[in-house]
Amino acid sequence: MMRKDLPHQVADSLYKMIADTQEFRPGDKLPGENTLSDRLGISRSTLREAIKVLCSQGVLEVYRGKGTFVSESMESFISFGLDELDLNRSRVKDLFEARLLFEPQLAAMACQRATDEELGAIMEAGKLVEEQIRLHADRTSADQEFHQRIAVASHNRFMLQLLPIIHSAVSETIMLNEHQELLSDITLRDHALLMDLAFRTHNMRRIVYGLDVYSFIARLDQTGSDVPLYLYDDSLLNDVSYWLNRSVLATFLPRCLSAWGQKQDDSIRDSMYCWAGQDEYGSVALYTARFTAPENPLPADAYIRQAQANLDAHLLPYVAAHPETQFDIFFPPYSAAEWATMESKGTLESMLALRSLCYDALSGFANVTIYDFTTRADWVLDLNNYKDALHYGQWINDAITECIARGENVVADRETLDAATAQLRAWADAQIEAGGWIF
Repeated sequence: MMRKDLPHQVADSLYKMIADTQEFRPGDKLPGENTLSDRLGISRSTLREAIKVLCSQGVLEVYRGKGTFVSESMESFISFGLDELDLNRSRVKDLFEARLLFEPQLAAMACQRATDEELGAIMEAGKLVEEQIRLHADRTSADQEFHQRIAVASHNRFMLQLLPIIHSAVSETIMLNEHQELLSDITLRDHALLMDLAFRTHNMRRIVYGLDVYSFIARLDQTGSDVPLYLYDDSLLNDVSYWLNRSVLATFLPRCLSAWGQKQDDSIRDSMYCWAGQDEYGSVALYTARFTAPENPLPADAYIRQAQANLDAHLLPYVAAHPETQFDIFFPPYSAAEWATMESKGTLESMLALRSLCYDALSGFANVTIYDFTTRADWVLDLNNYKDALHYGQWINDAITECIARGENVVADRETLDAATAQLRAWADAQIEAGGWIF
């Protein structure tokens, strides 16, 4: 998300004093400029700009010679509970429906009531949104400004107060949901299903396990996609759904029968399910990505509870139950751009915290060795290794295997892990400051 300027940040703080903590009630007079600016640690000119923002939203009213007052109309919002909307992160569907109900009529009112100056402001804001879309940049702030200018042009004070609250709740919920969607590739439950099958059917001497931090924030029962669970049990009868589907009958079964009795080169197993070579690697991985500082970053502990629950349900029990099995567990080498992407979305610290959580939970087991490849500069700073900011080529998989075999990149202690985490943060910060890829 784009960082708000200081007056808008101060306006947000003042709004919370009114709607959240209710330090200032509807009808209350705000302290004088000197007192309030000193308390907030800002200049009087910045405070005046913040007050203008809240006046435009109908939150404050300025009376010449008397001072600045909280609008009496705020009483209906606080008593009705609308200030709590931006705390409700689980009802994004309802919030979008609210926008669909209000905004078409709001636009119609703006068309009828807008002044020439207000129409110009709407057009200017719309062009900024278009520019952000063209650059593939985050357009959250620009989009909110566009809708805010429409609300101003409607000359409806109720909507001026309601719309910013809905937009704030929607944008922050989207930020959470975007990361929930990223885990769709694979979850810890996917890994658990595989280990169930492996331990049930084989004498497992060694497991190599990638600790994808995105997989830790899934629901406990969530899989990356619709998994045919009947294939994971010991019953052959319920496998009929697999054998009788079109692709098996029309493609794979004839292919297998045509090779019946023929001598096969065993090496084919190394490539028969390899999709390498179908993707483009290099600078295309980032397209035209731009990195911007987050507006409302998540706290570092945002995902800790869910991640701990996933560890307790889907990984630690297997490690504890199979002391005879060596677990080589590694942090995979995302490109440095992925960590900058997290910071842009406000989730960097909450995702970095999962590294420490995993290390602390696993390092005490005698049958676990932890490896960290996240700061292999020769890999993660070279986009030629990536088809996007997250997924690397099969040659990196080969290199990881060789490093584990040689005992390289082992995390010997917590200090080693923390130093790597600090490096990831530094790379992300450098890209945020530059606004894009710099390596």
